[in-house]
Amino acid sequence: CGTGIFGAWMNGNIVVATKGGGAKEHGTEINPETGEGDTLFIEPYEPKTLEQQLLKLHSWFNNFIINGDRLWPRLRKNSYDGAEKLDIPYMIERYEKNCFEPLLTGLC
Repeated sequence: CGTGIFGAWMNGNIVVATKGGGAKEHGTEINPETGEGDTLFIEPYEPKTLEQQLLKLHSWFNNFIINGDRLWPRLRKNSYDGAEKLDIPYMIERYEKNCFEPLLTGLC
């Protein structure tokens, strides 16, 4: 759920999730070539895909520890920055626009 993702991102942790709920809406698929993104999606949803995504994380972390490659810290920073998308002021603004305004204007 969004709370779990928010907690992970606030701590700079990379999210591995299915393409549903908060991860689908707020996460950005990691592209190791560009260093962009903050989430690895389990798609298709099966154990082999989860294993492949976890092996990617393991590889990136080891490459950082052993070779000093900067992809791992960059992805962690992306995750930390991504927490802003789920922070309270942003979510209040979204709820007002998507939930409360339609109720008050009779659009529901």
